Amino acid sequence: MLYRLFYIFCLLSSLEAFAENWERTGNITFETRQFENDGVNDTFENQRALEVHYKGKGDFGENFFTLSFAGRYDDQDKNRNMLWAEDIYLQRQVSEKVSFIAGYKIFNYSYMEAFHPLDVVNARITDVSLVNADKMGELVIGVDIDAWDGNLRFYLLPHPTQPILPGRDSRLNLKLDFHQSVWIGQDGEENDWSDHFLISFERSFESFDLMFVTSKGMDRNRLLIGNENYTEFNGSVFPDSPDLFTPFYYERFFSGLNSVFNFDGFQLKSSLAYSYYLAEDQIYTLKELQNPSDYTVAALGFEKQVGHNNGMDSTLIAEGQKIFVSKKDEPNLPLQNDLFLAWRLSFNDLNSKQITLSTMLDLSKSEHEGFSQFIYSQRFAETWKIELFFIDYYIPGDANINGIGIFRDKEHVSMKFSRFF
Repeated sequence: MLYRLFYIFCLLSSLEAFAENWERTGNITFETRQFENDGVNDTFENQRALEVHYKGKGDFGENFFTLSFAGRYDDQDKNRNMLWAEDIYLQRQVSEKVSFIAGYKIFNYSYMEAFHPLDVVNARITDVSLVNADKMGELVIGVDIDAWDGNLRFYLLPHPTQPILPGRDSRLNLKLDFHQSVWIGQDGEENDWSDHFLISFERSFESFDLMFVTSKGMDRNRLLIGNENYTEFNGSVFPDSPDLFTPFYYERFFSGLNSVFNFDGFQLKSSLAYSYYLAEDQIYTLKELQNPSDYTVAALGFEKQVGHNNGMDSTLIAEGQKIFVSKKDEPNLPLQNDLFLAWRLSFNDLNSKQITLSTMLDLSKSEHEGFSQFIYSQRFAETWKIELFFIDYYIPGDANINGIGIFRDKEHVSMKFSRFF
């Protein structure tokens, strides 16, 4: 870790010395999380971490370079100690309307607060939470084109980034760390290099915004954890080894559409996405064979801002999402028919104080399944920020461990204290 930090420091010094108009932003954040006592001696109830984010950009002649990365140190969960790329790419304008891009890039294909059916391009660092997953940059080579009064992108994604899952030192208290991820393609197990691609188009009209995305790549949002080596005998299935700690990700074609309609006083948002899997290979997991099924996601959102006499304003948010999937896959997907409600109060003062209350419920379950969140944030002394966060899960007694059941006893309060530079 120290060697990496030294190399990064040398790189930043060189960039700032030779670049034209180099601009930088970033922050250093200390975070502490207090979990509910789960009665297990091997798990921790308090967790501390130090995180750094850096973003710089500048010109090198006719080339524009962006450098954005993050790093984290956790004194208990060693799996969270890492550096990762966010946006590290070179962009060259080859004509008035066409630019070439190569490097690592983070994509933001979402208009909604809670549901992001199209925002699935990047791998994520999964934490012990249904929320707060950090994105990692994807290796891209392609072009951006200004066309039809919008932005058209053609990208190759030759090397999918490996997601980071919680380790055995995490609150999940696993017996082992997860192994290296395995990619499952149309012809079985694939290597790290493949013919993946992304095409997107985004355009703003007078009263609405429209976005279309289609891609071929690995689905890093849904995974199976188990063993690909098993034996079938007399209608029963037996793993060839007791090790069930390998994550499997499946190749798919993905297409989706986002829209936002701006009316007087409120916004109406919608998303529609479809995933078609290219492989049917089954994995032995938790005493059964599984493989992901094709599915469709539809989401609808409403957002309205209300001003108050004291200068503050409230934002009311209501969103719904429905996942249409085969019956056999329903138990393995948390929050399939979901309702999200949120209220955000902005003080509009010098410290940018803000309070957000939200809840999400799965309407398809007879018992409450979902979570509620509370977030308070404010700036002070111009370069400092504090954020308080609390999450409480609603988990039925028979909840599947492959779904929301894995978050049992993971309720926690967190505090983030950030210094911006």
